[in-house]
Amino acid sequence: MKRLTKALVAIACLMGVTMLAPTAHAATDVPFTDDNVSRVTTAGSDTTYFLLNDMAVLYNESEGCVLNSVALPLVAASPQQNRCNGATTPEGVAAASQVNALKTANYDHDIVINLFPQGSSAGRRQLCAQLGAPDGVRDPRVPGVDIARSSAGPSDAGSFQCSGATALINGVPIFPTGVPAAPVANPRVLRFIAFARDALTWVRWDTPTGASDPVSNLTQAQLNDIFVDCTITNWNQVGGGNAPIQIWTAVPASGSRDVWDGFVGGESDTCIPAALKDGNAANGERLIREHFAPAVEDAIAADIDGQDEGNSIFFFSTGVWNTNPGNKGASLLGNVNGIVPDDTNIGDGTFPFTRLLYNVIIQSGPSPVASEATRRFTTARNITNPATQDQQLGFICKPESAHGEPLGTPGAGVESAAASQDYGQAVKNVITSNGFFMLTTSDTASRCQFADYRVDTTGMVPV
Repeated sequence: MKRLTKALVAIACLMGVTMLAPTAHAATDVPFTDDNVSRVTTAGSDTTYFLLNDMAVLYNESEGCVLNSVALPLVAASPQQNRCNGATTPEGVAAASQVNALKTANYDHDIVINLFPQGSSAGRRQLCAQLGAPDGVRDPRVPGVDIARSSAGPSDAGSFQCSGATALINGVPIFPTGVPAAPVANPRVLRFIAFARDALTWVRWDTPTGASDPVSNLTQAQLNDIFVDCTITNWNQVGGGNAPIQIWTAVPASGSRDVWDGFVGGESDTCIPAALKDGNAANGERLIREHFAPAVEDAIAADIDGQDEGNSIFFFSTGVWNTNPGNKGASLLGNVNGIVPDDTNIGDGTFPFTRLLYNVIIQSGPSPVASEATRRFTTARNITNPATQDQQLGFICKPESAHGEPLGTPGAGVESAAASQDYGQAVKNVITSNGFFMLTTSDTASRCQFADYRVDTTGMVPV
């Protein structure tokens, strides 16, 4: 499965394809499909990369329409390949060959491709840059991106970099000028689709020479004093041994860094010495990839600037930490305000540092906007009440009751002889097996939360 995903990533990098374009609605009897195999590309967050890889495999391999046969040599009557058989059947009428096809999953056999993570803000910038130059053509230096994976939401500090000076391509603003008092006629609107819950907490390392060993709990105020105010600088100030606290944080492109900065009350690199955040790895660097303990451990092994991971502190996604041993390394999760970051406390919101995970699309505005293929995978069309429009919701967001399942499957679902598995349960399993949490336990409500924001050179405004 992983090898398949890696191959698809390579294809995307080479082709730079995007489905961010209006798609003609030419389906037979399946709403919002067009009978063609389309590509959907995501980019951005490290946090949701593995989850979206697993979700893409589930979606890519699900049953759907019967495709036209592949026959060579081509003749005048040869059908379009990679297209559902009977695509010329009149709108709303089922082609005979598709009567028994599964129509609630990936009917068109679209392909979802996840580009290697470069951070949430990188994905959001690439999504914004699809508009490109004044003529609306995407600059070829920017890959085609349909969905920005984001571990930070629209209200997280520093989470959005698509307005003002950061939204220029060759000196030209991506977004039109407009302010709430004088909005543009056709503003670009981004839809933030929250689809899972995660938590962040601090981590330490237990080593024979380290000073953090006795410390298992820090308050939010103490974390602020360590990461931002620089008034707690030694582990003995919080019950540990006598050694300086060595602070690590994620690179600025990280969406999780945006959220963590909000939790601790400021820029989490404030107390890191200037020489260790200057981008020069030769003299040591403590701005590192998010949720990746080996970056700390390897620096120690190389004896860079006399560090000891037992004196170090970093932050981590609990979902990634619990499901990716290679990422968590030998790090240990810490409690916050005396509350353990376990399934119960995160799932019910008791743990103080929880956050939502998002997919972001261009919902409306000047072309290009999210294609039907993009919406079929992740979100919903522009409908008034997504929670009640079962089949207008995308694969990730639709409720259990709208997903396909084999005949005789107990519980909610759309029974189909073509379904090889209970897809509603399978989507849930992908999210929970990656260490994250569903946003609802309802079998009939949308599994996602939607928030739309108008974007221009001044920033974002809820709509």
